[in-house]
Amino acid sequence: MDQNIDPDRLHGVLDYPKSVLRTGVTLGPNESWDGVWLRLTATEPGTCGIRADQSAFDSGLCTPAKAKVYSPALVQDGSLAYLTTRRVEGEAPLWELGAIGHGPDGEHLAERLRADIGTWDTDREARPPISMHSVKAPTAELSEGLMVMKEHVRLVLALPDSKG
Repeated sequence: MDQNIDPDRLHGVLDYPKSVLRTGVTLGPNESWDGVWLRLTATEPGTCGIRADQSAFDSGLCTPAKAKVYSPALVQDGSLAYLTTRRVEGEAPLWELGAIGHGPDGEHLAERLRADIGTWDTDREARPPISMHSVKAPTAELSEGLMVMKEHVRLVLALPDSKG
């Protein structure tokens, strides 16, 4: 459900120094960060997925949460921030979520991603209401939220309710 991103606007973005931000948010071996991606899709218009090939991952050039698998990312103008993980030393396998930013505004995007991860962590079960509408439906009749255009439908994701 990600937004369409023009990859040409990101040409050379990984040549910028990276801003690496840690969150303190950890996941155990059977926990998922899928809710982070869903929340981003509902709240951040530049949400997309990033995938790095194994050589880029191994060299440290681009280290999203998993190599060869799409991870959530934010894009704005010519900047990029993406979800990353690192293994936390200790008695149980834990991974800490983080954000890495590249580009002229990469640090700011990484800060936004870190804040979104923190918000998700306060209520990991929150899910945005999703409504589906025909592409022919008048815009005025659509529910409020982030619109994701697909070929035959418009999906509208509202901000997740927060317990609290």
